[in-house]
Amino acid sequence: FEKEADFVELTNGEIILGSIAKDNIGNRKGYLILNETKYNYKEISSYQKDKRYFKKDQYNDFNERIVKGNINVYRSERGGQTTNGHGKTSSYSYTVFFLQKGDAGIITEVRYVVSEFKKMIQDYQPALDEYNKYEALSSKQKKSLGNNYMSNIISIYNRK
Repeated sequence: FEKEADFVELTNGEIILGSIAKDNIGNRKGYLILNETKYNYKEISSYQKDKRYFKKDQYNDFNERIVKGNINVYRSERGGQTTNGHGKTSSYSYTVFFLQKGDAGIITEVRYVVSEFKKMIQDYQPALDEYNKYEALSSKQKKSLGNNYMSNIISIYNRK
C-alpha cells in the first residue's frame, strides 16, 4: 500500500486503506471513521492519517512515530491537573518517548528500556562504540548530555 495513504490496521492484522474522515481516538472509548466505517479504539492496532503514523504501546495507548528505522522512536503527549492544599488547580504536560527495535518489536517507554538499550544495539559495532564512549563519561558529563546521547546512537544504528 502507499506509504502516504491513510489506513487503519486492525488487531487481526487486516489493513484497510482509505480516507480517515474522523479521528476521535484520543481516549479508549474513541474511534476512527475510515471509508464511512467506524472502527473502535480496541479494534485498531495502528493507523496513519495525513502521513502521521500511530501505534499502540505496551500500555495500549497510541503514540506517534517520529523516527522510522531499525530502531523506531515514538512520542506521546501526556498531561493532567493537580490541586494544591489551598485548592488551586494547575495543569501540566510532558512528552514521553518510546523505542521499538524493528517494526515487530514491543514499543517500550524509554525510561524502562535504558537498561536494555545496549542489547538493542549490540549487533552494530559503530553504535556500540558510541554507547561505550558515553558510558566512559563522568556522571557530570552524562548529566549535561541528558538523553541526547541516545538520539545520536539511534541515528548511528539506523544507518546500519
